[in-house]
Amino acid sequence: KENIVKNIHSLIKEKFNLNSCVKIEGDKISVTVDDKDASVEKANNIIKEVQSLYDTQMYITVKFQNK
Repeated sequence: KENIVKNIHSLIKEKFNLNSCVKIEGDKISVTVDDKDASVEKANNIIKEVQSLYDTQMYITVKFQNK
């Protein structure tokens, strides 16, 4: 589980250049990113990238936090 969190952090940093906080509980993943420019498109892109790490459907939420 800790490795998966690190993988998600790395993925978001690499693809979106954003710092993130990731919490995983079962099939639910909550991602909070440091970004004042929140958009539905950016959230959807983050969700797609995180989901690509899994073979089964995960329930992923993305929150934006102002620095």
